[in-house]
Amino acid sequence: MRKLTAFIFTLGLLTPYPVIAQPISPESLYLKLVDYQLKQSGNFLIGITNDRKIIDGKFVCRRFRSGASKEEIINTFLRVVSEFDPQIDSPSGNAMLEYLSVTSATGVTIFCPEFKGWTRFR
Repeated sequence: MRKLTAFIFTLGLLTPYPVIAQPISPESLYLKLVDYQLKQSGNFLIGITNDRKIIDGKFVCRRFRSGASKEEIINTFLRVVSEFDPQIDSPSGNAMLEYLSVTSATGVTIFCPEFKGWTRFR
């Protein structure tokens, strides 16, 4: 638990913007959206992991080209999430469209404790 707390704290130090929690479904799934400037590659990265793999620092990742469309990223996000948890379906995507604003230089970090894991999307 201490390692996970330290990981969350360290990640908070790396993000220059406040975390915003938004309800996205009647099942009370929450997304915490953090704007993140990608200074290195300009690519988007999505990682899905369970609590154990977070502590081990391992992620299942998908990369996006710089300037990928919002729909492309959200569709890939939902596809990867559905592989991780088949019970999560497309209604979440409709709510995500309202909250995500994606440009070629900016991504979003999403933490989803309700997925029995965390999703880092940036």
